[in-house]
Amino acid sequence: MCKFAAEGNKEQLKRLIVNGIEVNESNYDQRTALHLAASEGHVDVVEYLLEKKADANFRDRTGGTPLSDALRHKHERIQEILRMSGGQLKGIDIATELCSAAAEGDVAKLKALIVNGANPESADANNRTALHLAASNGEVTVLDHLVRLLDPPMNLDALDSFGGTPLDDAYRHGKRVAIAILED
Repeated sequence: MCKFAAEGNKEQLKRLIVNGIEVNESNYDQRTALHLAASEGHVDVVEYLLEKKADANFRDRTGGTPLSDALRHKHERIQEILRMSGGQLKGIDIATELCSAAAEGDVAKLKALIVNGANPESADANNRTALHLAASNGEVTVLDHLVRLLDPPMNLDALDSFGGTPLDDAYRHGKRVAIAILED
């Protein structure tokens, strides 16, 4: 199942399912055909497997779901299909992913995480949010996106474990544009 899903071979998957192979059968890593089709970007295979009642939230050995695979491989259409089928982000550290995207200025990844259900105010082990990291690094495109993101707006005064806010970080690192965005 997994081999054919990874190849996008829907006809062979149909043959196996018609002959009694369980659609949620998993490999040694507990990955299903849906995980592999989502990872490889095979939209038609993902749709077929979901029609056959594949579990959109089946967790592999590391706790990952087909949606987390589609997100990692940037398959936006598959993310949408999986979300519409009840797929959720699991098996990834949401706060770390958000903070990394913010620190790197990766607005596309940040948006994808949020669209797929990540809370943009999630905090890491030091209680730092994506806003803290974007402010520290002067990632103004990320900051601009985050401050305009939600209604109600994000908490711009979130305190990290060290008692600092995103604005404090911008000041500490001399990020003048970030300061202006946060003060505005």
